[in-house]
Amino acid sequence: MLNNTVAHAFLLPITQACLNTAEYFSQKQPTAARAEQVRLNTLAVCSVNNYLQMLGIPTNLKASDSWNPVLQLCADTADLEVTGCGRLECRPLKMHLSTCYVPPEVWEDRIGYVVVRVDESRREANLLGFVTHVDDEELAISQLQPLENLCDRLSNYNLVNLSEWLDNIFTNGWQAVEALFGNTQTNLAYRFRSSGMNRGANEDKIKRAKLIDLG
Repeated sequence: MLNNTVAHAFLLPITQACLNTAEYFSQKQPTAARAEQVRLNTLAVCSVNNYLQMLGIPTNLKASDSWNPVLQLCADTADLEVTGCGRLECRPLKMHLSTCYVPPEVWEDRIGYVVVRVDESRREANLLGFVTHVDDEELAISQLQPLENLCDRLSNYNLVNLSEWLDNIFTNGWQAVEALFGNTQTNLAYRFRSSGMNRGANEDKIKRAKLIDLG
């Protein structure tokens, strides 16, 4: 049985807004195969876009080829325009696969590639990792770098400075968890997957939270 666990993956919910957009785009495709590809591409792009929003990195979906209705008809592209930086390819991966297909048409003009395992039945997107370039149609999961490497590549943007949190210094929008949720016990279902750490240890380390509208 295929092991779907990747230590440095980041799990996100697929929001209703993402599902609606993917369905809207897919309905405009001439064949069932094209509709499925466009739907998966859209879900992957939306998920990476939400992830970058959480980090405060600006994007422009409407400037992305994946959002162009004409290109959707003829190209297998899942790019996300990162403002002032370039196009980030967001390749979807089905649950039963261990290698991700990357078409030759997207091997150039990209700042990197993020592989997103899409689980439509559970409405989850698992961002498995990142590579800076590809030169083969099959990208193995084992080749992926941690998402932190993507953050380093986009370091010109206003990322969260975790070191400042140790001194109780945090930028606008970030709050203490107690201030955001009060005394209510909150189940943080979507989180970084870390090996060698139990759940209690992870919860003790969460000190700041930010309310983000993902649709």
